[in-house]
Amino acid sequence: MPFLTNYRYAYLVGNLLLFIIWIIIFLRRKHLRKEQLVVGMILAFVAPLTDYLFFYNDYWRPDYFFNFQINNVRLGFESSFFGFVIGGISTGIYEFVL
Repeated sequence: MPFLTNYRYAYLVGNLLLFIIWIIIFLRRKHLRKEQLVVGMILAFVAPLTDYLFFYNDYWRPDYFFNFQINNVRLGFESSFFGFVIGGISTGIYEFVL
């Protein structure tokens, strides 16, 4: 099974698993929806920038499924998606749990 040794989809699958948590919070707590979307959109723009400026030079070089290049640095859709999902989860998880 070659797809088990191919890590090209790992970052995307991990983000999709986190997106399940995001969806649960979004559907169950209607008053948090606007906050989740606003913070998620802000972090969706910031996440690839932080990858490029801080993490890429040290250690962070994942295999992207959807990628593009800026100055010989590979960036991907998954970084923006991760920022969106983590922003939404971090905005609403406290009120959701308590």
